Amino acid sequence: MTSLRCLVVDDHPFQRKVVRTMLLRLGINQVTEASDGKEALEQVGAETPDVVLCDLQMPSMDGVELLRHLGQGGYEGGVILMSGVDPRVLATAEMVARSYRLTLLGALPKPVQSGPLRELLARARRQGVPSKEAAPPATPPLSPEEVRRGLDRGEIAPFFQPMVQISSGEIVSAEALARWRREGVEVASPGAFIPVAEEHGLMPLLTEKMLEESLKHLSTWKSRGIDLSVSVNFSAVDLRDLSLPDRTEAAAAAWGVSPESVTVELTESRVIEDLAQALDVLVRFRMKGFELAMDDFGTGSATLEQLRRIPFTKIKIDQMFVTGAASSRDRRIMLESSVSMAQRLGLLIIVEGVESREDWDLVTQLGCHVVQGRYVAYPMAPEDLPGWLASRRPLG
Repeated sequence: MTSLRCLVVDDHPFQRKVVRTMLLRLGINQVTEASDGKEALEQVGAETPDVVLCDLQMPSMDGVELLRHLGQGGYEGGVILMSGVDPRVLATAEMVARSYRLTLLGALPKPVQSGPLRELLARARRQGVPSKEAAPPATPPLSPEEVRRGLDRGEIAPFFQPMVQISSGEIVSAEALARWRREGVEVASPGAFIPVAEEHGLMPLLTEKMLEESLKHLSTWKSRGIDLSVSVNFSAVDLRDLSLPDRTEAAAAAWGVSPESVTVELTESRVIEDLAQALDVLVRFRMKGFELAMDDFGTGSATLEQLRRIPFTKIKIDQMFVTGAASSRDRRIMLESSVSMAQRLGLLIIVEGVESREDWDLVTQLGCHVVQGRYVAYPMAPEDLPGWLASRRPLG
């Protein structure tokens, strides 16, 4: 762990000293300190740490504000929260960190104990949290014209995150996740271009590109003896197109892919405006043999009603209820309730956000079927997937 650089952010000098001493005893010699969020941001801008250990309650700029600025500034290192606040407040702060796409290693209640701290730092080493020499300057929002050009040039394309079946340990599927890269370098994060696509009517074009590329790669993998299915995200906007099931079926046939190998993932975070039209499209998807999955289960307002109305075959439980549930009473209760309901409905249960052995053991114990998350694999370029499959480590 000697290569890790840690920044301890706490307004109490004694607390900073305690954590610093623990870090030194764990063999981490590069430790700096900050008394609040503002001072922390200055240090992140000057020499980016690999891990920020952050209290929540601080003067001038509290920990939640610091998370917001780190997320907006593109900080890529790991974050460990420390606090003596109500556990439910701490759990919500964890969700804030993930919402800002920060690499949250975990949360520690105060007083911080050496054992749990050691485990989170070991996780940082396993995940290889990246760091940058300096925080990047804020970039202006993307225009719809830029996003369209990225789509037209093929710069926005799918990366694939594998999913493993718990019972067999086999990789059975992969989710297509949009990434914007140019000459191997990421141009913009999904959180920057997907909202622009949604707001300016570019989602149908984005979905079409993602679907076509996914079918192409699925066909290539199949020709190499790799038997997988693929999941593609469809938005509520896409469901306005009544020809979508027919066109998707034709595209799959053109690439020699069976509909059963394709899962249409529908996020519940977007409101379906024309229910009759959406049901028309989704029922015809199922009639043609495509699988239907409710994505981000538990994060929207129409969860139960959508489950009743739409013929889903799979449910994907959102990572906010999964990551760290083994050590969070409230999160575990919500996860158990979601799994129990899905089991009673006869749905295949996919859990997202499995990032540790503890997460894996819990979802296995609860009877989930398929796991997705960093404990299995990070999203990867399609050309890298066959090699990863050949050399991957066993799980469970």
